[in-house]
Amino acid sequence: MEVAFLGSSSSGNSTLISSEDSMILIDAGLSSREMERRLEFLGYSSADIDAIVLTHEHSDHCKGAGIFARKFDIPVRANPPTFAMSPIGNVRFEEFITQEEFCIGNFRMMAFPIPHNAVEPVCFSITDGNHRIGFATDLGRITKLVNNVLFDKDLLIIEANHDEAMLRNGSYPEFLKKNISSSNGHLSNRQTALAVSELVTERTQGVFLVHLSEENNTPEKAEHEVKSIMARKLKSTKVRAAERYRVTEPVSLI
Repeated sequence: MEVAFLGSSSSGNSTLISSEDSMILIDAGLSSREMERRLEFLGYSSADIDAIVLTHEHSDHCKGAGIFARKFDIPVRANPPTFAMSPIGNVRFEEFITQEEFCIGNFRMMAFPIPHNAVEPVCFSITDGNHRIGFATDLGRITKLVNNVLFDKDLLIIEANHDEAMLRNGSYPEFLKKNISSSNGHLSNRQTALAVSELVTERTQGVFLVHLSEENNTPEKAEHEVKSIMARKLKSTKVRAAERYRVTEPVSLI
């Protein structure tokens, strides 16, 4: 399996997961043209995408899905409430049911509920039979269920949205600060660091931190906080923040 982030920020999120036989996008929050361009940069054809899989209906996760799906006749997979609330128009919709396994090519996937201000937001467990990926972005806290989903994966992809001090002292209005830091908002670096230190095992090849806020975080702060707590627990898994506005170098699972 190979994972590449086309973009990861509040301006647009899209993640490519590929194997020899299958290729999916989790979320399509960039413009269709930009997703095409970034896939070409990676050496892939947009027409080879087997499905777009949505985590939730917020525009930074789905705004490019409609045009991209129609142009290349790609199915959009989502749970019914998310699809109903997503402003993507007429596309080839194929539903999945949260907490029921579904398949796309040789990928087996299952969606699980997460706490976030959306209609039915989900995280994912993904496997090709050999490797396992845990994928969770846009969530306000790590529930027991989410913890179980993300534990002991080959690759952990998890939100590290904001530095608590930067958010507290930043320019956002108070209502937005409260929303972001709420239990249905977004994970802080500290929350993510504590979670990651418990989630990684000897199996885990790497951790990617995603959905970093441009105004309330930096890649350096996010990586430092996670690495510091992991070092105190004698865990040395590679930790890296995904690029906000450009393709992140792909990682291959061995």
